[in-house]
Amino acid sequence: ENTLLDGVMAQYTEKGTGGGVGKAQNTTENLSILKNGNDVIITSNPVNETPDTLKLRMWNTVNRSYKLELRSENFSDLGAIPVLVDRFLNTETPITDGSVATVYPFTVTSDPASKDQQRFYIAFKENKTLPLVITSITAEVKTAEQIVVKWRAADESGIQSYQLERSFDGIAYQSLATVNARSGAGDQAYEFLDTQAASLNFYRVKMTGTNGKVKYSDVVKAVIQKPAESFTLFPNPVTGNTVNLRFQNKTKGEYTLLLYNLSGQVILTRSVQHVGGNATHVVYLSEAVRPGNYKLEVKKEKCVKDYLSVSVLK
Repeated sequence: ENTLLDGVMAQYTEKGTGGGVGKAQNTTENLSILKNGNDVIITSNPVNETPDTLKLRMWNTVNRSYKLELRSENFSDLGAIPVLVDRFLNTETPITDGSVATVYPFTVTSDPASKDQQRFYIAFKENKTLPLVITSITAEVKTAEQIVVKWRAADESGIQSYQLERSFDGIAYQSLATVNARSGAGDQAYEFLDTQAASLNFYRVKMTGTNGKVKYSDVVKAVIQKPAESFTLFPNPVTGNTVNLRFQNKTKGEYTLLLYNLSGQVILTRSVQHVGGNATHVVYLSEAVRPGNYKLEVKKEKCVKDYLSVSVLK
């Protein structure tokens, strides 16, 4: 069963006076804050006078096990992390900022150093962790190839830049753009138009602080439902010297047409310039194309080849 033996409190506020409440000595164990050589149990200091250390004094301890229960609130707002230093064990224990207490068990033994009245003190170290300032991030599909990514940031003090990154698989990310932070105190909005989006896209924002530290936002996903793509030949069977090749939702570029006979020989080669989207192109057949069955290969650089069956009756 735990028994409360003593307690102290240090405050750092805008209305802090720098004073303290004196310590009344217990008949058993005692704990105090050393301030200007005096033992106090409460000290109130201006927020801009956060010391490098908070000196603790403990006396009338006996050979047994003890626990220090420490609570810290709002020190992250001051850019500081309180750390309990144990001179006897030469250890440092960060004190969690928030409502959950940090419990530090220790033992007093026959070793005089373990009974040192100033065995413990609290050090205030610079908080080098980058605060999470992005409050929201969204990715909205605009067109078949465009997605607009928007993010909002709260207090940007300590933020140097944002780097928008994209991934097609949610694993490997590449940088799309870097934006300098406006360093404003209020809510800030940013957006970027991705004009080369794929069917599946993942986005995140990499935040870089003025101290060089990096933190990432949440990841958002955007899916573009691409329209169906296809090639169609008509009339098929072919009865004359021409055949129509219909492009459905195909990208712009030069397409190569290769007509193979059933032996795998190339009978005809044609090139088609497609402006993108939907269009019908007339393909002229040479005298070398005799009645029979063929395979038409349609290919474009860096694209999957398409094959269509063709019957010629002429």
